[in-house]
Amino acid sequence: MKLPTKSMGERYIAAWRKASVVLQERRAQELPMVDTTQGLLSLLPAFNACVRERPPANSSGLIEQQRIFSRARGQ
Repeated sequence: MKLPTKSMGERYIAAWRKASVVLQERRAQELPMVDTTQGLLSLLPAFNACVRERPPANSSGLIEQQRIFSRARGQ
């Protein structure tokens, strides 16, 4: 695999700077037209399928995560 050069990185950054302007303009045009309710309703079948396939856990795992961090700190 060929390693990127500084000039390749500079071109990459310049391309994304240009793209960000175009993307921001498009976002500003399209966002007011978004129907949030319809968008959420369109995601409902996927959400329900996920809940059926993998019901929510009884715990978020935060307590176990904190236990692991505590052990890593040597407490």
